[in-house]
Amino acid sequence: MRYTLLRSRGKLSFLCSHNAYLNLGSAYAAAGNLKAAIEPWLKLKMIQPDNLELIFNIGLTLAPEDPGFTYALARLLATASKASLRDGDRTATIAATLFKSRPRDPVVMELMAVALAETGHFSDAIGLAERALELASENPALYRQGNPQRQKTPNQ
Repeated sequence: MRYTLLRSRGKLSFLCSHNAYLNLGSAYAAAGNLKAAIEPWLKLKMIQPDNLELIFNIGLTLAPEDPGFTYALARLLATASKASLRDGDRTATIAATLFKSRPRDPVVMELMAVALAETGHFSDAIGLAERALELASENPALYRQGNPQRQKTPNQ
């Protein structure tokens, strides 16, 4: 474990530079004190600007039910160009949770396919990606028949 020597108001103190900030922010957040959680997380972000775990904790703490954040995080974890940022298992967990709540959403389906591919399940990924494409693209079939898209009314 790496330690950093910090001078605070003339006093020397030792802090575990990486885990201390992360754990302190997480402890504040778990106690419901989000305002206090932000300061240690911001300090950690200055030390480690690419710390994905930090971004994950901040996002899930501040917006635990936000599917947009969750989707973006899972996508990043699966497709980041830097191998050190990718985490297929975490991606699969997040994508599976989203998929359970929105199993017919083609965007979530495609994310699940990305997660499956990232974890080496290519045949399952292909099947799901093809199904997502089918669900997402009703319009080409309509257009081939010479019909424009119309909104469905509650009676239809």
